[in-house]
Amino acid sequence: MTNLRNLLVSLLYTSIILATTSVYSATYYVDTNSPNDNGAGSSSDPVKYIGTGISMMSSSGGDTLIIKNGTYSSSQDSMSSFVSGTTGNYNIIKAENDSGVIVTRGLSINNMAHHLQFEGLKFVSNNQNSISNAHHIKILRSAFEGGPLSGNNYTFGMGTNNPGESTEYILIEDSWFYGPGGRQNLLIYKSNKVVIRRVVLRHDLGWSNVGKTDPEGVGTIYNSNNVELQNVIVIDSSHNPANTGSEWVGGFTVVNNVSSGGTCKDNNITGTIVLNVEGNGFEVGGDGQVLNIQFNDSIVWWSPPSSVGAGGASAISMNNPGYKTVTATNMTIGNIASGVALWGGNNSNITLKNSILYGMNSFPIGTPSSGDGTITHSYNNCSNNANNNTCTSATGTVTFDPTANGLSHITRIENGTTLMTAGQSGGRIGAIITNKVGVSGTLWGDAGYNTITNNPLWPWPNESRIHDDMSSISNRGFSAPGQTLTNYIWSALGNAPPSNIASIQLPAPKNIKYTKNK
Repeated sequence: MTNLRNLLVSLLYTSIILATTSVYSATYYVDTNSPNDNGAGSSSDPVKYIGTGISMMSSSGGDTLIIKNGTYSSSQDSMSSFVSGTTGNYNIIKAENDSGVIVTRGLSINNMAHHLQFEGLKFVSNNQNSISNAHHIKILRSAFEGGPLSGNNYTFGMGTNNPGESTEYILIEDSWFYGPGGRQNLLIYKSNKVVIRRVVLRHDLGWSNVGKTDPEGVGTIYNSNNVELQNVIVIDSSHNPANTGSEWVGGFTVVNNVSSGGTCKDNNITGTIVLNVEGNGFEVGGDGQVLNIQFNDSIVWWSPPSSVGAGGASAISMNNPGYKTVTATNMTIGNIASGVALWGGNNSNITLKNSILYGMNSFPIGTPSSGDGTITHSYNNCSNNANNNTCTSATGTVTFDPTANGLSHITRIENGTTLMTAGQSGGRIGAIITNKVGVSGTLWGDAGYNTITNNPLWPWPNESRIHDDMSSISNRGFSAPGQTLTNYIWSALGNAPPSNIASIQLPAPKNIKYTKNK
């Protein structure tokens, strides 16, 4: 009897504890078409402004604000003040229907905001969107169009210079950045533990920098640590000829400038594609140290003539006086001026192995000058290059035509072909980008955040939305009528995509606006 009584008392206390610690989630609604802002926040009686809906959310977390279809442009729709959630209980702000909500007031997450998740939104603005002094932020399935037309501004900027402030544990997933304006489309500045997963970036001009020397490009990891680029696509981008005096750097830059303070190390680029982008594919620069940068299973291909230096563009270019270390494995590099170059360095080093270097009109492997450092390369495929002898003498080099020995599509090496076993210890040469990298929704350090999953990457997620958004600005490249992102990338070598990869052709878009990009 005593044991039964003790059991009942224990269960009672457990119930009380659970009741007092549980998070009671609520769902609120916003509708820009509501006649006023006096609603109760229910689906049938929504409030009118996003700011009002956010203010209803609980600091205990677990609440969801659903934004109904429409364009939100009132000052009270500004998304700059939030009610943070808690560990395991994010406050979620989402579109009722992905692509159905347009916010023109921009997104600014700061003031130590945390445990917030944004889903399915589209931000269209000449203002810079940003995250600073915040942590545990997730942005999913969202679009960011446009940016400031001048100044040191970006389509989306992350990080802060303010002492004592930090930006960390950020996830941007299944999203895209494009449109006129912005020095670059995505800046990761003085931030830590950031994951950029399945993101598409396209530079669409519009940013004016006449007479200045600020570098212009598509994306930058700047004085930041533990950044993961996973299945990122940088595509169809070039410099603005009107920006005389400015420097076009190309696809993605990893940089450390001492004057900005901080370090730049332990950043990983995995399953990433730079396609049809003027300039360097990846530039590793700055006067500070850039340490332990890892490239794995990534592609730089099909670059147009470059404005970057007399020697043209490189797939990986390492420069400036700070000491730098880069390792690149299973790369597929082709139809660009040069493969890997190191210059102006401080005894830095690049290691390249098990990679394809094809169709370079300058050189596949650079020869560093005295004091610049060392390029160590082995078990690479070098073919159809000018100055091919710069890489053929290295250990394990093979010189057969990769396009006849397993490279039918830039995104993978075919099973059973020579390239699958021609690398070090019988391993693969070249990149395979067929599966998603990182378990969806995971932040840096979560279980599976940087693993190659069993989930297929193609057809590319949300590619119809991406096509519609980007073709409204310019229908060049993959956003041409009837084209898709998947078909465009898989057809880069002139071969049709496999039937299990090819996506449905799209109808010609209407009301197209054009830019001067080619």
